[in-house]
Amino acid sequence: LRVSAGAQILADHSAPDAELVGRLRRAGAVLLATANLSELAGAVCRIPGTSAVGGKTMNPFGADFTPGGSSSGSAASVAAGIVPLSVGTETSGSLIAPASFCGVVAIKPSRGLVSGEGIVPLIRFQDSAGPIAGSVAEAALLLDGISGGGTVPRHPDALADVRIGLLRADLEAQKSPLEDVASNP
Repeated sequence: LRVSAGAQILADHSAPDAELVGRLRRAGAVLLATANLSELAGAVCRIPGTSAVGGKTMNPFGADFTPGGSSSGSAASVAAGIVPLSVGTETSGSLIAPASFCGVVAIKPSRGLVSGEGIVPLIRFQDSAGPIAGSVAEAALLLDGISGGGTVPRHPDALADVRIGLLRADLEAQKSPLEDVASNP
């Protein structure tokens, strides 16, 4: 697979599998593609989810909603039902923000739980790869797979009494980043 980190200079770059990708392949996962992201994990991007290689990631809930930060393609592809699971990376909100904006689940593992070997980091000593999925249970299973196993206890009713709230007014009031750029050139 090509691994460009969204940067034009790396558009045709291929690299050996990252360690976590190798774990997924050995477990029998079918890998479809690399996902769009904020170029170089947001280091050179004014509009979240935009890169020179992949363009702007679209939030499946509509163009008026931001797809979030650097793992936007991973979150949007799960939310749109293109894939059931995806992996992103987080330096500072790059998993959690896109997942929340796209209505899916992400887990930011403690640094070192998932190997960073072979991943293009924004900040090498801070980045952490983590799962994005449609449910907490699916995200936990993917985390177990990319971390080498044995990290996530599997209790069938562990989330039985958990309640989740949605701040609907906040989501509906969210402006597209393109509106901000258009009004403040």
